Amino acid sequence: MALSPSINFVIRDAKGATSTMTVHVPTTTAPADVLEAAESLAPLIVAVISGEIVQIQACIGVTLPAQTGAAAGSDVEEGAKMLLDVDGGRGSRLRVPTFLESLVIPGSVDVDQSDASVQALRDALLSGVTAPTSGNTVAFGDYRDGDFAGLLSFEEDFTRSRKRR
Repeated sequence: MALSPSINFVIRDAKGATSTMTVHVPTTTAPADVLEAAESLAPLIVAVISGEIVQIQACIGVTLPAQTGAAAGSDVEEGAKMLLDVDGGRGSRLRVPTFLESLVIPGSVDVDQSDASVQALRDALLSGVTAPTSGNTVAFGDYRDGDFAGLLSFEEDFTRSRKRR
């Protein structure tokens, strides 16, 4: 089942702290209409806030893959971080929360890139995926619209409140 589309308005205050206001729209709403609704709602929000909108995100619900639920002991603070090369020589970080500990090489922080699941994720991020309906390749990249060109590193990563085991 697909989740309903949402529009996230990231609002920054005078101290630089941000908070997100999320509004949802019906699942039958066309993606183009979600974008136009976001653009129409933004000035109405600006009129009633003292902060500033620094980002607007339109999130379109998609059908979730078959899953069995979160594994016992899974923790979003335990993850793995990919450092990806972006066209033009920039680096871009991508963090994968609740990364499987079994995919980290014992005695190191490096992710086992010989694992088939790790290779599949890496290859999809670097080469894109094929959209089933159109057959078009969809490339992935950073927020500056640069394409991922290579994987520089992939290692275990913990958020600040979580210590490495």
